[in-house]
Amino acid sequence: MDGVTWTYVYVGSIVGRYSTSDGTLRLLDLSEHATVTELKDGMYYSRKNYSGETSEEMPYTCSAQTLQLSAPGGFTDLLTRKS
Repeated sequence: MDGVTWTYVYVGSIVGRYSTSDGTLRLLDLSEHATVTELKDGMYYSRKNYSGETSEEMPYTCSAQTLQLSAPGGFTDLLTRKS
């Protein structure tokens, strides 16, 4: 998006079920108890309660440390494990 780097920091829990098949991740019956803070180029932009879709399908790839999701709307999410 015009060279802007967006970072989303989720704090809390998101509980639900998931299934995978042929490179597609499907999230089901999500219950969110989290907030998300948005950073624009590393600077605070906004904070709000997280509200995800109750049923969502996304193509994905993964490795031992990362999960990359192709989210609706053409966005790509890269989740990285932190120890």
